[in-house]
Amino acid sequence: MGSLIGRTLGLAAGFLLVWVVAYRLGGWMVHNRYDDLLYFSGWLGTVMVLASLGYSVKKLWKPLPGKLGTWLDLHMVLSMAGNFFVCLHVGGRSFALVPWLTFVFFLVVMLSGLVGYYLHFYSKRKIAQERKELKEEGLAPAEQEEALAWLITGEQILAGWRKVHIPLNITLGLLLLLHIVSALYYRGV
Repeated sequence: MGSLIGRTLGLAAGFLLVWVVAYRLGGWMVHNRYDDLLYFSGWLGTVMVLASLGYSVKKLWKPLPGKLGTWLDLHMVLSMAGNFFVCLHVGGRSFALVPWLTFVFFLVVMLSGLVGYYLHFYSKRKIAQERKELKEEGLAPAEQEEALAWLITGEQILAGWRKVHIPLNITLGLLLLLHIVSALYYRGV
């Protein structure tokens, strides 16, 4: 599991680095008055993150075309790319609370999804691997379950990360709506 934690932390650190670069680039764009491009990047990031919710729709509504795994991959790519554009949009501006809360929730939701995904699916693979080895050793199914009890319990706990990830998404959606309405109001649109 150590290598999985290392890969997950490395991936998270890599994305944070990319986000910091986007944030700094956005700061440069603010300084050089590329306001319209910054607003566009906010809208683009939001649309990408909203499009990523197609995965959740596919889980609930099976007739939607495509495989669930493809939708999950699309969900992750669109979420990460959307967060990059949101970081660009925020770009060094720190003068209002609602945009900052929205930005922080974007990052928290992203990281919770990333870490939850890797840990949950790793534990499922680990259980399958251990179960196969126990079966090859000739253990009866009841003995296999007993030997795997701690792994299965851990996996069930990890499966519960969605109970955190989904409310964070709902909070993010509300903050995003508040941010968009207030930005449109104060920008005079």
